[in-house]
Amino acid sequence: MISVEINNFKYEVNANVTVLVACKTIGVEVPQYCYHESLSIAGNCRMCLIEVEETDRTTKKFVPLSACSTDFDEEDTVVFTDSLRALKSRESVAATLLVNHPLDCPICDQAGDCDLQDQSKNFGQDISRYLLNRRAVLDKDCGILIKTIMTRCIHCTRCVRFGSEVAGVQYFGTINRGSRTDIGTYVSKYFFSEVSGNVIDLCPVGALTSNSFKFKARSWELKVCESVDTNDSVGSSIQISHKGSGIARISAKYNANINQYIISDITRFSYDTHHLDVRIKDSSFFNIVKNRYIRTKAYNIYEDIILLLKSKNSFPINISFHEEIGFANIEFLTRLTNQKKNIFINSLNSIYKYNNYNIFNLEDKILDVDNSHDFGLILGFNPRVECSSLNIRLRRQYRQSSMLLLGIGLYYYNNIDSNVINLNLKKSFDLFEGKYLNLSTIFLFSVSPLILISDNFFKRGLDFAACSLFLKSYFNTLKILKVAQTGNSNVLSFLNIKNISKQYLSHIKKVECISFNLNQNDTVTLRRLFLSIKNKIVWLNSYFSNFTLFGVKYIVPTLTDHESERIFLNLENRFQLIKKITNSFFSSQKIPNFFKISLLLKDDVNILKGSKNAQFLNEFITFPLLFDQFEKKFLALNFESKSSNLGLNFVYLYPIKVDIADFQGYTKNARNSELIQKVNNDYKKKHFNFFQQDL
Repeated sequence: MISVEINNFKYEVNANVTVLVACKTIGVEVPQYCYHESLSIAGNCRMCLIEVEETDRTTKKFVPLSACSTDFDEEDTVVFTDSLRALKSRESVAATLLVNHPLDCPICDQAGDCDLQDQSKNFGQDISRYLLNRRAVLDKDCGILIKTIMTRCIHCTRCVRFGSEVAGVQYFGTINRGSRTDIGTYVSKYFFSEVSGNVIDLCPVGALTSNSFKFKARSWELKVCESVDTNDSVGSSIQISHKGSGIARISAKYNANINQYIISDITRFSYDTHHLDVRIKDSSFFNIVKNRYIRTKAYNIYEDIILLLKSKNSFPINISFHEEIGFANIEFLTRLTNQKKNIFINSLNSIYKYNNYNIFNLEDKILDVDNSHDFGLILGFNPRVECSSLNIRLRRQYRQSSMLLLGIGLYYYNNIDSNVINLNLKKSFDLFEGKYLNLSTIFLFSVSPLILISDNFFKRGLDFAACSLFLKSYFNTLKILKVAQTGNSNVLSFLNIKNISKQYLSHIKKVECISFNLNQNDTVTLRRLFLSIKNKIVWLNSYFSNFTLFGVKYIVPTLTDHESERIFLNLENRFQLIKKITNSFFSSQKIPNFFKISLLLKDDVNILKGSKNAQFLNEFITFPLLFDQFEKKFLALNFESKSSNLGLNFVYLYPIKVDIADFQGYTKNARNSELIQKVNNDYKKKHFNFFQQDL
């Protein structure tokens, strides 16, 4: 810490920190356009000009310098941010920026959130001194998601630096010089990136805005609520702006521990799924005589289900669900099995067939990716597709250090210069055991390795806890994260939810039962389950695209993520609460209320009240040291003995592949979003995907 003087006041600041960052820390406002915390320092807008005392001379003299590029590197440095010279300099800069800027604030979507609008109020003039014609710039075609009005551009180069430094896409660039300077694309093409929408938040003016938000609302008309992204297992922090009962836009909320400023395009633009025709609006049942579905009231379905269950005392009830329904709803279903012995629950997406205590790993965090690592290993997935914000962290660390990054699986195209080796599961273990001379030497002798493992790695019967303990027994500094394809897959392992087995399917074929399917996708396994059931099937879902007409008797609409309060567990086992933001337009049902009425349950208490799983989780997070013996007892598995017999199973000899083949279609919201599917079709026309290079 060093002592400095800012505006005649003494402060203690960190050494070698910039004046702009120090002023933000102590609460002194310094306007800026080109500076951003996640980008490199450009210093080209000159809006943050300050006066700094010159120390290399005996005479007292102040020189104008930019606050974003000037460091506090000496003791007793004197700085003035509100001097007459600094204020006049900012007025001159503001006048220069407004020379060619159009006066279209009443029709600009950035109005209310525009930095130039705010600073023009402070430093602008009410009379124009410019008598020549204003310059006009042609708009650029960035694709369907981003709307450009380049006449508003003030050349802060945030979008240029974001593309080259963060997104890894050389798209924007500075063309020409002087008064003819222009932000262009060199070659006419689309902005192909999974995080391209973040330039909308970065742009300080209305040059780059959201095409889907065009002329919808004003910022002062919107209510902003904090929420969590459920499209991937990272659990990025977001801000949802809504007007009335409709969501107007979604933007990133800064969270240093998870996603920083970055969210994916699917998160940002797939909110149209909450108020489109893809939603299931009303309850309906299948009429055999008319051979079609007929709308009905929910209580009619309740009566049919109650009469059906009363016909037989021990009528089997099968409940299969998708983990995206939330922790509280899954916990409610597990409590149903304790109240009624004829209720069986399962998840078609669960990869665990045995007991798994994945919740034990509370040490490794997403923030650990920012630490210095000399070796990184990506097992069985493309981080650019499955966890975009985590991939941005990984790319930043890769550029700042000399980390060697290696991917195992089928080749995929990433914006990180990493090597991809196509190995099967058995040969992957050979790498850990030192059987590959060069790669094993680099891995085993690395000081601080980082491993990112996908669910694909554990669909072959392995256990993440055993694998993690085995690797950490050799590396004390190892950081390991398990990346899932969905936003709540760790809850299945925590609540010990099993996958559906062949024995269960064969048992279902022999008996009559009723099946409830919650937010499931139309898959081959699900159709096999439908074929085996002889009685009525109740389909509870929010969207038609996840719906199969085969064998379904009743259709009941359910609430979406932002229409109900839900709890999610992300990849670092962090519990995140999604609050209710909007009301449902349709007759959607809450999952607990539906089962309480249809199954005649008397327990009407809070779902999590009295839950042993919730109590255990609270104790485990609060007192982690008390569970050391628990970890050793249940997780000290003989990993080497399991890996020695891998050659006997054909599954372990099959190459590890990436399950997700379509970035714009692997999540529930992406499949049902009309805008995202338009982008997907546009990408296919351009012969581009994230698994091969741009042709």
